[in-house]
Amino acid sequence: MSEKRKSNLWSEMLKPVVVLTVICIVVSALLALTNGITAPIIEQKKLEAATATRKELLPDATGFTELETTVEGVESVHADDGGSGYVIVVNGKGYKGDLPVTVALSPEGEILGIKVDASGETAGVGSKVGEASYLAQYIGLGKHQSDGISSATQNEDGSAAIDILSGATVSSKAVYNAVGLAFEAYEQVKGA
Repeated sequence: MSEKRKSNLWSEMLKPVVVLTVICIVVSALLALTNGITAPIIEQKKLEAATATRKELLPDATGFTELETTVEGVESVHADDGGSGYVIVVNGKGYKGDLPVTVALSPEGEILGIKVDASGETAGVGSKVGEASYLAQYIGLGKHQSDGISSATQNEDGSAAIDILSGATVSSKAVYNAVGLAFEAYEQVKGA
């Protein structure tokens, strides 16, 4: 009877634990191997996409050098080696989370191009801040004073030059604030 009890203990309690443990170890090893193989490829694709975005916004660029900045929220600042301007990536805070905003500035601090990855925002509402028709209002704005984007986004009569999308206020303001941070970073690195 004792031997039957040991057999039941092994088959009912210990054997499933051992089998599950071995399965977990094998699956973890395979996941680690897969990650080791794909991580460099994913990182390379991210770098290629970032370079393509910089080149899209500053088509006359000959090459890019990354510059240091201490502006919080600014992910990266790249200067064109040929002197055609700067490309600044800012991590804005949209309605549903991070809202990456990439701004191209001329050497004088005028916005030459802007691109927003609004894929994480609400479709049809917040995602509109990524559309070219919305972003076109930023093109040509310049940093005229050091108090942020507010001076660059007012018409001569004092009215706002930047429209905030109705229903997408958080996303619109996230882009607006990200552009302000891009101007701050520009002020730190210009001429570098």
